[in-house]
Amino acid sequence: MSAAEFAFWKAYRDRHGFPVDRLEAGTVLAGVATARAMGSKVEPKHLIPRFGPQRVSMKTLAAQLAALPGAKVRYIPRPDRKPKQLPPAPDGPGPAPKVLNPRR
Repeated sequence: MSAAEFAFWKAYRDRHGFPVDRLEAGTVLAGVATARAMGSKVEPKHLIPRFGPQRVSMKTLAAQLAALPGAKVRYIPRPDRKPKQLPPAPDGPGPAPKVLNPRR
């Protein structure tokens, strides 16, 4: 590709943009063409993979974690709930701590 053609495509991209800038676009378009040849009405946006964080329900997350070999899911903290607050500390010195083993 010459420098002039590269400058043309850069200007085109800056003005119009490309719908998908990832390598997966070619695979998606091939999949759409194959699906449409078989009578499907699939759109490219249905086959483009989504990257980044996605919202998952706690039940789905617990099921996914429980499916791991040897995993036991007992409690999953919910980020939307605030943790329980500890009672305020007393102003003066509190009771002496209990000694678990006084012989030591």
